Amino acid sequence: MMAVEIIPLLPKNIKIYCEPYFGGGAIFRMRPEIAPCEIINDVNANIINFYKVLKTRFPELKKKIELTLHSREEYKKAMIIYNSPRLFDDQPVIRAWAMYVACNMGYLHRAGSRGFDKEKAASVFKNKVERFGDEFSLRLRSTQIECNQAHKIIQSRDSENSFFYCDPPYTSDLGIKVHQ
Repeated sequence: MMAVEIIPLLPKNIKIYCEPYFGGGAIFRMRPEIAPCEIINDVNANIINFYKVLKTRFPELKKKIELTLHSREEYKKAMIIYNSPRLFDDQPVIRAWAMYVACNMGYLHRAGSRGFDKEKAASVFKNKVERFGDEFSLRLRSTQIECNQAHKIIQSRDSENSFFYCDPPYTSDLGIKVHQ
C-alpha cells in the first residue's frame, strides 16, 4: 500500500492538516499524528454523507452494516440509493449504508462495478464488516468535514501553518476516472 511509503514523508507538527480530495482517506486514517485542526473534503456528496454519519450516528450505521447480507439484491438496492441520493436526503444513515455496500461489494472498491466473484467476495465482505469499528468515528469528532471544490477549500485554509495532502482523482485519456 502506498500510504505506508507516503506517511513518513509528511511534515511533523502540522497545525492545519487538510485533504481537499479525501475519497477513501487512507493517508488521513493511517497518520499517527493528529493535527489541532483537520479538514477533509470531497465533491462527492455520498462520500461526505458517509463520513458525517460515521462521525455523528456511528452505532446506527454499524448495526445496519452488520445486518447486511452479501447478496446481489442488497448490492442492487445500495446502487439505487447511491445513484439517487436526492431521493434519500432525509435518510442519511440509509445513504451512508448504500455508500459502504456499493464500495465494499463493488469490484476494486468501486461503486457500480460488478460486486461478485466466483470465490471469496462474501468472506471478504464479512471480514470488512467485522473490522468496522468506532476508532475512525471517534477521530472524525474533531474533524471538519466539507463538500466543496478543492480549490475553494485550499484558498480558505491556506496559511504558513497549513499542510495540504492533495491526491486528486486520476482521469484516463478516455475521460474516465481511474485509480493509480
